[in-house]
Amino acid sequence: MTGDMLSQHFSRKEFECPHCGKCEVDPDLIDSLEKLRAVLGKPIIVHSGYRCPEHNAAVGGAHGSEHMEGKAADISVQGLALWQLKLAAVQVPRFAEGGIGSYPQDGHLHLDVRANPARWSG
Repeated sequence: MTGDMLSQHFSRKEFECPHCGKCEVDPDLIDSLEKLRAVLGKPIIVHSGYRCPEHNAAVGGAHGSEHMEGKAADISVQGLALWQLKLAAVQVPRFAEGGIGSYPQDGHLHLDVRANPARWSG
């Protein structure tokens, strides 16, 4: 993709660190989010993508957060409960094999393309 778009449905702006503006995103993450969007048939709202170490610390992110590697996104989908979004996410191979964390208090689902499965609820 060229310009501001990382893929058909996701822009660079959605993944930029709000602290420094840097944008590092693993292509597997974008590809997997596109696959999830196809499964859902609905737009995905990205609440957090790449985080520089300073921003990650400021928001209370995990010490080795996948966000700092450009491998994670916190998302929601209008009209879907987190459990529904989670059921759809496990249909995408890289998310099924990676990290899925629910944050009900924030109303978003964390998805990442780490090398090993991880599940949690915050």
